[in-house]
Amino acid sequence: MGAEENTKRGHLLILINPTVFVPLKQFKKQTQNLFDRIKSSQKAPGVKEIFIPGERGERLKQQALKRSWIEVGLKLIKEIKKT
Repeated sequence: MGAEENTKRGHLLILINPTVFVPLKQFKKQTQNLFDRIKSSQKAPGVKEIFIPGERGERLKQQALKRSWIEVGLKLIKEIKKT
């Protein structure tokens, strides 16, 4: 998958329509309950917040949209300048 060759890396995507098993409203409620339990779990020392996959990225995206710019790391800037 992708343009890179010989990466010894693969990708597998499995998409399942949850409404095959439960009504959408029930699925959303169950999912929210699971997220709430995860977020309220005991945190390791020094951890301020537990993130659900995609949550941190979405938060950063919303912050970037709000201020109309994104932060780019120095390493990426150097890579861009090389090309």
